[in-house]
Amino acid sequence: DITAEIEDLVRAGEVSFEKREVKPNESFSSDLVILATNDQELNEALYHNREARQWVYNASNQGKSDIRFPHTLQKGDLTITVSTNGASPLYAKELSNQIENQLPVDIEGQLLFLKWARDQIKSAALKRVNKKDMLTKNVQHKWRNDKEREEKRLMKVKKESMK
Repeated sequence: DITAEIEDLVRAGEVSFEKREVKPNESFSSDLVILATNDQELNEALYHNREARQWVYNASNQGKSDIRFPHTLQKGDLTITVSTNGASPLYAKELSNQIENQLPVDIEGQLLFLKWARDQIKSAALKRVNKKDMLTKNVQHKWRNDKEREEKRLMKVKKESMK
């Protein structure tokens, strides 16, 4: 099966996807070949049928893969990618889950606020050193957890910069 993202790419004509039985003597014309059958011997046979120009991902043998697929964690504007360079994709996923469990519950809201605050500070008529100080303070834990106070502080800065 394929993910919703891949389905969207298939519908848009960006990639082709065939779900069918594959024979060991087959080869493919695509630039990227993903060998992800449940049969290691079949993956190996298909790998040997590749063309020199092709990029191949061999799910059963990371040493014979030209590319890697890191585990990606996405929460709004936050993207964290974890890779073990093929040593253990399951461990990469486990590490990613551990990182996700450490994130604040409202990380997406915090990032939206920080983005808004950054835009306000950058557009304010202030000295560069003052902007940098304010941007630094915005990432400190105490400011992120008091959005109302921070919004008032930023409005005050904006009013002062308009004088």
